[in-house]
Amino acid sequence: MGGYGGGRQELERLVLYTITTAGSGTGTSTGTNNSLSRYHHGMVVADVTFTTGTAPTLVIYLDSKLDGTTFVNLARFAAITTNGQYVAVVTKEQKVNALVGDVLADAGAGTIRNLGWGDDMRVRHSISDATSQFSARVWFVGIG
Repeated sequence: MGGYGGGRQELERLVLYTITTAGSGTGTSTGTNNSLSRYHHGMVVADVTFTTGTAPTLVIYLDSKLDGTTFVNLARFAAITTNGQYVAVVTKEQKVNALVGDVLADAGAGTIRNLGWGDDMRVRHSISDATSQFSARVWFVGIG
């Protein structure tokens, strides 16, 4: 106890989604992680361990239920074409002059919306090339 987070766990790592797929298409995490609203900051880490194909392109979306009912889009990773770790840093702290439009539509590539998140978080993905194959895990690392 103690340290960063004022008595709360300093870091908690949760698997949000695992991707092991071939060919073009889309997918959505079958379950969501609950009780994430207790965190004020977080990192969503996409650990891509295998990529192959003519023009492999993976896009990852992060959604949450701000009202407890309807998923809205919080972030969209930039297109992923090679193995590596990709990170989206999310926070609940409001920034001055933060204006957000339609959150039911997906954010632009490489965009993190200044929205915070609710208890639920889900991950979606799309792969655009029919010859692509990807293996990846998406983690949520919650802070304070």
